[in-house]
Amino acid sequence: MATLAANKDFSTLPGLSTGHTTNSDNPFEPFFGPVSVQDGQNVKAGDTFSHETYNLPDAYRGKSLHLEDIMDWLITRTDEWYTARVMPWKMTDQLSVKWDIFRFNRTMADLEPHQGVPRYVTAESEERSDRLVRRGLAFIIEHGFWTTERGRKHYLTNLEQITSAVHETAYYGVLHALLAGKNHYKEWNRQYGRRITRIDDLLRMDRNRWAICQKTPRGMFLLDAQLREMLAYQGITADTWILPSKVGVYLNMVPSNVSSYQEAGPSKAISDNNSNSASMQKLTTFRGSVVCETRPFDMDFSGEPVELLRREKMIGEYYTMLAHDSTSSVQYKTDHRSIFVFNCDVDRFEKIQITDAIANCFRWNGAGLPSGDHQYILKGYGNTGMAARDVSNYDDPMMCHHTGNLADDSWKRKAPDGICTWLGDLPLEHFRDSDIRDWAETVKRACRNYTGNTASPLDCHRFLTSILGDGSPVAAPGGGFRAGPGNYDKSCIAGGDDLPTGGDVVGVSIDPDVGRLRVFNSASAIEPLISALQDSWDPSLAHSVLGAGHPQMAYVPQLEASQIAQRFHSGFPEMWKSLVTADDFGSVRQSVIGEFKAARSDDERLSVLKRSNAVYEKALTDKAVSRRSKLSDGGLLERALMELQAPSSKKARSAALKETKAFLDKFSSTVQYFQQLNDSQTVDPLGLLEELVRDYIQPMNAIDAGQMEARMEAHVAEGNALTPQTLSQWKTEISKQSIDTNIERLARSLKPAGVRINDALAGTTSADFRRDRVAFRGVVEYDLGAALPADGNAAQRSLEFQTRLPVVAAAAMTQNDMFKCMFCHCKLTKTTLDKFAEYDILVPVGFMITRPFIRYDMCSGILAKSGADLGQTFMGHADFQLSDDIIHKVHVGHYTFYSKSIVHNDKNYTIAEDIFAAGYKGGEGTRFYKDLEALSADIHAEAFRADIIAHMIPYRTNQPNAPRMQNPIDLTGKLHPTLYQDTEIPEMDASQAMYPGARYLTEKLELRKLTSYTSDATEHFLSPFKYLNTIAFQGPQYYFSNLSGQFARIEGTGHWGNNAYNGCKGVRCGDMDYFRDIAVNDESPI
Repeated sequence: MATLAANKDFSTLPGLSTGHTTNSDNPFEPFFGPVSVQDGQNVKAGDTFSHETYNLPDAYRGKSLHLEDIMDWLITRTDEWYTARVMPWKMTDQLSVKWDIFRFNRTMADLEPHQGVPRYVTAESEERSDRLVRRGLAFIIEHGFWTTERGRKHYLTNLEQITSAVHETAYYGVLHALLAGKNHYKEWNRQYGRRITRIDDLLRMDRNRWAICQKTPRGMFLLDAQLREMLAYQGITADTWILPSKVGVYLNMVPSNVSSYQEAGPSKAISDNNSNSASMQKLTTFRGSVVCETRPFDMDFSGEPVELLRREKMIGEYYTMLAHDSTSSVQYKTDHRSIFVFNCDVDRFEKIQITDAIANCFRWNGAGLPSGDHQYILKGYGNTGMAARDVSNYDDPMMCHHTGNLADDSWKRKAPDGICTWLGDLPLEHFRDSDIRDWAETVKRACRNYTGNTASPLDCHRFLTSILGDGSPVAAPGGGFRAGPGNYDKSCIAGGDDLPTGGDVVGVSIDPDVGRLRVFNSASAIEPLISALQDSWDPSLAHSVLGAGHPQMAYVPQLEASQIAQRFHSGFPEMWKSLVTADDFGSVRQSVIGEFKAARSDDERLSVLKRSNAVYEKALTDKAVSRRSKLSDGGLLERALMELQAPSSKKARSAALKETKAFLDKFSSTVQYFQQLNDSQTVDPLGLLEELVRDYIQPMNAIDAGQMEARMEAHVAEGNALTPQTLSQWKTEISKQSIDTNIERLARSLKPAGVRINDALAGTTSADFRRDRVAFRGVVEYDLGAALPADGNAAQRSLEFQTRLPVVAAAAMTQNDMFKCMFCHCKLTKTTLDKFAEYDILVPVGFMITRPFIRYDMCSGILAKSGADLGQTFMGHADFQLSDDIIHKVHVGHYTFYSKSIVHNDKNYTIAEDIFAAGYKGGEGTRFYKDLEALSADIHAEAFRADIIAHMIPYRTNQPNAPRMQNPIDLTGKLHPTLYQDTEIPEMDASQAMYPGARYLTEKLELRKLTSYTSDATEHFLSPFKYLNTIAFQGPQYYFSNLSGQFARIEGTGHWGNNAYNGCKGVRCGDMDYFRDIAVNDESPI
């Protein structure tokens, strides 16, 4: 808000004086003007009599030409560069304006023979028009204001305040017109600028200009030269730079021979602009152009200014956890796979470990097995309506081949049709024989370090069995044996089985063919068992503990999905109905199965099943409680709770605080209502509001909770009381659809229980599973965790697995063959990779670490040829009306006018976007997104609480004859068409997946639902649309080089380039000098 000149001497204003009146019979004359015969046709005789209390004479009521002249003089006497230089004032008596634009096309003279017919030069004309907008303000002053010095100054200050408001409106309108206009040169560059033929050239101009003021002291010089050349091509000589005020801090550091400064006040120019002892300086010219500095505008009375040349922008970077060279050259440790990336939250490089990527790569279900989403995506059920942007699964590290002739290599060039569940299933080009040898060396080293043995193949085999487990019974703490973990098939090495089997296991008999425990071995119904199974919360439990072929399964009722849904509706606690998922059932089921297998007798197993419902109830309730919805960040209810918990001591100034206090005032009616319901004790507003949130918002899912919160806020804001009946009705209405949908999913997912994948898919169509991804996932995950087929069923193995297995007799196997067998027979699970990392064994996959939501406040500038040819600020139809409110004893003045800033020629200016970074907003930290729900909630709320999306990629990514990553990448797998439709990038390059496994990540995280990054040149600078960034460039990172034994640096190619080092945040936020030079051979991120 502009400062009002309350102490200014207004005696110089025409017809105004702060002294005594010159006409004692008319005290209004110095302020509202004289009453002439013409103006005073309606003067009454009583108006000239002496009065104790003066009402406004009728002659002054209505239109006041005198005050119109005063306002015109005030508005035009103090003018800033907005309307004095860039788009000057133009008075008009029209409500709409029209102007013509002529373009004379450039051409070259033709060759013309004698008596030849000449070609005429061509010109174009265009007529444009626009309408002015009516605006107005009013003031109120008390009767008798002229009798005191304070009253007279109050009146004059009101006029000054209206004048200031008109100025602010006009100045804001000038900037808004420039920024909302057609960006001619952006469109010109898109069509005729530098031709882009390679993907790595995309957005090069955007990256080069990003924070160019801070990247180098000469950056602004280069930008100025480029833009001047571009305007000169159209015959435009730029003479004005419009910049945010903070940019001047950087520009005043350039040498004095190219800039001149003038002190912000009536004193002499400062010759040495680099003097540290000089007073405050203000930049006035830059390379021959006048520099005009903008300032924030107050849009309302919230006290929150708006700076039009400043906006939040989002960029992205990615980093890789790969084996950049062989691990055989050093003593490999898992920490060698860690990388260092810059964390702007703490202003330093920080380590990201491979264990973090393993845990948060979206590849595992709750039990750590490959997610059923792999099969869902492999079948194409998630790709409805996306055929034009389909991304292949070809290079996905967890997809393999099952169909094809092993003797024919053609299957290697086909799309995968299976899911990798064993390391032997990994695609051949992703992990080669040489990599398996490196893996074997790390296994030997781990065996020696952790067991002290000689690391023979048999020792390593036993070591892998001990850390991964093969599912065989192991000693239980109370005696006997219990079922152990199963992530390694110990049968791969003949003679290596030194664990107890068969009759050696106390209390358990083993089926030597299928390895299943023989339990409840009776052909007749065991009533307590049947009762426990059919009463279980989990319809899948029976099949999971007994198996499909068990005799007792004939007596367990097989419920249809509709019956299961009806049972859940009637029996589930309310909180479960919308907050519990099939994955929750799966994790609890695994716990029950573990206890079941550990039991030593049928009586103990039956006891486990009987108390399983209590286990489910506790675990599922804990899951639901952990997912209770939270209030919207910064929402009205959250602010109200905070205000009740810690009342604000300051006077309410901000709009948000005023809104909160008004809400609490109206919430008192709800407190009174509940007080009437319970007269025995005092109702505390804080306790009541917390109870309402706990009972009616938190038990709902995030989307429903948001709707409920909005209803409650609106209901209270309208002055109504919240009643239990109303709240219960809303809760039922809002949550009905989500509850029905979730229970239907659960019912389909848990029925039939434990069916293997081929049986589960029989009789279903792809449309069935497209409707419900969760149901499909629950059906297939049993198969993904199943044991490896016996040797007699080798045809069921993947073709990759069969190719890797040595085709030699056991006695003729070499050490390499043995280690290859060990590698193939390790299950591909989260536990396996975690154990590898724990024991410094080579992890056979890589990871991509992406931060797509890095956000900065960016300032832009405008280079223009100012003046009427650029545009004008039109103003007219000014009208000042006076009236009298005798009830309240006040005079009312109302001033209205028509105005608008209109750009005539959009070739006379260009916007230099994002040339200065003014502040870091978030997204450049080291917190991982852990699930789809958290990511989706952040995207919809536009409040990002985490930073990193981790994704599994092949181990050999970016190596010769291996999958490659583009730079940049688009997280959706393919470039958005607006990025390459006007380029010369070959269609083949644009149609390929931009990184391995892109199809899975895109479908898993539903990234295609996002509005992708767009470079649409038709959108203006102030476009209200917000786009979530999906483009990421290689960011600067440190990785451990096995060749040098030290950390090496990968240079960044994104918007910040390589400008990342400990302590650089101050430069990125516009608080410090330019970036320092970075040594490429920096050996440590510390």
